Amino acid sequence: MKPPRLDAPVTRRDVIAGGLRAAALLAVGCGSSTPPAAGDHAGARPDLVLVMTDDQSFDEIGYASGGRVRTPHLDRLAAGGAVFRSAYCSAIPCISSRASLMSGVDFHRWSLTGKAEDTIVEGTWTWAHALRAAGYETVLVGKMHLTPRDGNHGFERMALCDPKPKPPGALPRDDYEHWLERRGALAKVRHEEKRTGFPHTRTWSLDPTEHRVSWVRDRAIEFLRARAQPRKRPYALVVSFLAPHLPYDPAEPFASMYSPASIEIPTDHWDDLQGMPPSLAHFASLGFRRDRMSREAFQRLVSAYRALTSQLDDAVGAIAQHLDLDRTLLLFGSDHGDYLGKRDRVLKSPPVPFEPLARIPMFACGTGVAAGIEVASPVSLADVAPTFLTAAGLPVPADLDGTALQPLLAAPERAPARGVYCVGPGYFHMLRRADVKYLRSEDGREELLFDLATDPAEHRDLSRDPAWEAARADLAGELDRRLARPRPQLPPFLATRPRHHFGTGEVTRL
Repeated sequence: MKPPRLDAPVTRRDVIAGGLRAAALLAVGCGSSTPPAAGDHAGARPDLVLVMTDDQSFDEIGYASGGRVRTPHLDRLAAGGAVFRSAYCSAIPCISSRASLMSGVDFHRWSLTGKAEDTIVEGTWTWAHALRAAGYETVLVGKMHLTPRDGNHGFERMALCDPKPKPPGALPRDDYEHWLERRGALAKVRHEEKRTGFPHTRTWSLDPTEHRVSWVRDRAIEFLRARAQPRKRPYALVVSFLAPHLPYDPAEPFASMYSPASIEIPTDHWDDLQGMPPSLAHFASLGFRRDRMSREAFQRLVSAYRALTSQLDDAVGAIAQHLDLDRTLLLFGSDHGDYLGKRDRVLKSPPVPFEPLARIPMFACGTGVAAGIEVASPVSLADVAPTFLTAAGLPVPADLDGTALQPLLAAPERAPARGVYCVGPGYFHMLRRADVKYLRSEDGREELLFDLATDPAEHRDLSRDPAWEAARADLAGELDRRLARPRPQLPPFLATRPRHHFGTGEVTRL
């Protein structure tokens, strides 16, 4: 059975001449200038690749783990480029984080209800829309978790792997599910997933090629092989894995890579925070508690989580063999982290932007990025939009909250002090500048201030320390100014819905 095609011919809906291009010109502030024509690509404009993981904490990658996690392929790519040691998601959890990534705009400026499940609506400006209108082929493989998940958010072609339980016959179903169904494997995989619910873990017992990590890998390679031949357009490719997010079901040989008995158990607790404000004390009852799991169950969970991380690392290594980094800019990041036992919690609840949840692994490599760079200055997933636009030679809309990373890559030691924002909707806003991190509850009544240089675990609140009053007031004022920004004035794009070709094996496309 042939897998879904990613190299199907472009239809008239692929590029709506005039409408999308006009919107792109306005979106990037080009005035009357004309974007590069679709046939102008001769190596001047780089290909762009974003590799995303799901729920990967900042220290759950080889180069930042002290040897706990084995990710040799990601480590090699990172060593060949720039590692962002203080990278943050823009919002917690997945849906709101990915929407800010695509829009380059802070959560409160596009959110309609202020709830974590909010996402940008179809027609909202995204960097994928802008790049597509400027002649890029925009492709999504895997999970982006936008709503509707098969909607038009700027991707010309999509091969979706974002399975969610739903009533039988409900639509839309993703491409991974339909691929499994055509192979006669959907029922087996569904049964496997039911036996792997949290907090249980299980080794994948089916064909390894049917694992969702393998499926995303193979679809990405299929696209890159088709694009290895001379082409008229550059591409912007998102490869987004649903891992190490649960279900914790790694395939062999990765499932046996980490002995559960070797997993160290964090010793800190939620109430270790000195001077904890009342709302955080209340949050202590929320989420999945590590201390309510047996030692063995927690160790199995972490070993399976890390096995999935190594499995996706192997997949990235296979994909990287098909990339020409001399003409490709690659960004790597995760949508947010996981407590993974810290503060006596697992998963991402309560979604307070403490370091285990808000801080993520992130690096850049490829064209325009020198090897061996260490960037200490805080950066954000909101920076992806302006970075990709800058790499493509397009002006960056002034109404974005993200900042292009290119100047930072050129001279990291001369990076100006910059505040990076994150929010756990319904909980706390966060602003970090240099090593000082400020949190404020959404009702404005509670504040926290941490010096991460001396207190990386965020156990000592300095917000009422007179010696830190100037720093607190400075960051509070910057947060006020950021929250006061109005809704972005970015032109909309046409919200044409995609057509489905599941029955024929063709990928969803616009």
